[in-house]
Amino acid sequence: MLESSTAGNLPRAVSRNNLWVVWRSFCEENNLSPLLDSLVDKVPLLAAFMRRYRDGRLAIQGKPIRARSVEDVARQIAKAFTELGAPDPRLTNGRPDPRLTGLVRQWKQEDPPPNRVKPVPTAVLHTAYRTATDSGDVGQACLADLLYIGFFFLCRPGEYTAASEGSRPFRFGDVQLWLGPRRLDLRSAPEHHLGQATCSGLTFTLQKNCVPGEIIAIGTSGSTTACATRALARRIIYLRNHGARPTTPLCAFRRNNRWYSVTNTMITAALRASATTLGPTLGFNPGDISARSLRSSGAMAMLCGGIDTAVGRLRGRWKTDTMFRYLTVQAAPLVADVAPRMLRGGDFQLVPGQNVPDPNGAFAPPNLENPPALQEEPAANMAAAAAAIAAANPNAP
Repeated sequence: MLESSTAGNLPRAVSRNNLWVVWRSFCEENNLSPLLDSLVDKVPLLAAFMRRYRDGRLAIQGKPIRARSVEDVARQIAKAFTELGAPDPRLTNGRPDPRLTGLVRQWKQEDPPPNRVKPVPTAVLHTAYRTATDSGDVGQACLADLLYIGFFFLCRPGEYTAASEGSRPFRFGDVQLWLGPRRLDLRSAPEHHLGQATCSGLTFTLQKNCVPGEIIAIGTSGSTTACATRALARRIIYLRNHGARPTTPLCAFRRNNRWYSVTNTMITAALRASATTLGPTLGFNPGDISARSLRSSGAMAMLCGGIDTAVGRLRGRWKTDTMFRYLTVQAAPLVADVAPRMLRGGDFQLVPGQNVPDPNGAFAPPNLENPPALQEEPAANMAAAAAAIAAANPNAP
């Protein structure tokens, strides 16, 4: 069994991060096999490994790490166990062992608040777009369009840039454009038709939390530049004019007869330069934002625009309330009228409970001043509603 636990047989994530090497070395120090074959209760040793990983003694970078990262390390080690045919060491009687869950819960309470990236207002995007397009560089022109694609589609960096190994950026073949009710052929449609597209869509394939084959669409914004549909049309026109294939990423551009890609680092640099230009009136420092900000920016814009949070969750592919980690109460539109609305809403009465003394007329139920209307109006409304149903549907009772 020990011979089978080589890096080549492990999940790529574990092998790539050398976690198994660290785990195996730890086990050898304790004269145990990496799969802990000789131990009936594997939890104490796994907990000891997690403690040393958390305080940095075993961490690959040699620094203390957060509870959530330790939890992920244990999950990856457990995945290696199961893929090698051994039971998950985190489980006792098929359930997560409370000794480990309690330990992680305690660490989460001890961890400092997470340093979340700030969402950026559209002024930052507009400034970055103008700077990029004014440069006349093809790579910067590509970056400019990606800003709005990432913002309106609530993309993660690896979905609209070549962020890192394992990224799944959207490709030429993932785009759809419509002109009214007609879907345009991206290879043969005239450029002016593509530029006049009224709706666009991106087809999800292997992106995180997606349903493969699902399409998220969006109409035009009313702006010729700050618009995902217009930006996608510009990308399609550029890519097809340079012989792109259906698998060519939207973040690709051609220079000196070679294909290059916009990276998340380039997006971060553009956003921070724009924030520096606009100054501290934005309410945050340039270092507070990065390419990941576009996702939270899109969610924040939807919230401030009065769009239902359920719609935001669907568009952002959040399966749980994780969406709210991307939002912030610091957005000015959210606090502008909170005080007067609270003042108005705070003028209320409670319906007296059975054990509350008789208020002697001080409590006024709704419409108490007009009891007859309270009795007659519902009946009249019901009759009118029934007549309307009958007129619209001959089969209605």
